[in-house]
Amino acid sequence: MKYEQRVLAFLLFLVLFIPRLSYSQDDTLTTNTTAIYKNSLKGMPLLLPFVGVAFYAGLSIGYERYISKHHGLELCGYYYFNTDEMGAQFHSIGIMPAYKFFSVSENERYNNFWISVYLNYYQHIQTISDEGNGWNTQYYYGIGVSVGKKINLSRNKRWFLDLGFGVSINKFLDESIFSDTKWEDKFISNSFLPRLALQIGRKF
Repeated sequence: MKYEQRVLAFLLFLVLFIPRLSYSQDDTLTTNTTAIYKNSLKGMPLLLPFVGVAFYAGLSIGYERYISKHHGLELCGYYYFNTDEMGAQFHSIGIMPAYKFFSVSENERYNNFWISVYLNYYQHIQTISDEGNGWNTQYYYGIGVSVGKKINLSRNKRWFLDLGFGVSINKFLDESIFSDTKWEDKFISNSFLPRLALQIGRKF
């Protein structure tokens, strides 16, 4: 009789304990599972005043769309304005569509690294020269490669810092407003442009 009671007690223990263990595992999986956000917006303002000498300000913005856990599409743009110590004024405008490949690993140290192939369209416009006149525009059309890492800034991994570096090779065209040279005879050459990616973003 005592043996049967022990068996019944053991079975009752299993009936009560196993479902609770199962629920606990489900709770853990639910807690550790990170929601997948397919879109993200990012940007970074920049202001570098040099008192009495020069001034540099601008804004970079970007949008990313994840098409899978490893692949994404990106569109970035930026505008910068600066003056130099001689009073010349410059405007820089750029647009960069890109494809990005992301690393996905169970080890957080190796997670969220990315490599990107991007197209580059860039204008560097001088509106005022150091003599107080002049207008000159430089055009760049090219393709580049960049690498970097997305660093999570919040526990839910929605806020992040995108940090990377790249370089592009471009066709370079220099056009002066005072030039009488025909378009096909303007100065064209190859040029390398570095790229610094530094933006704070939010996934949604």
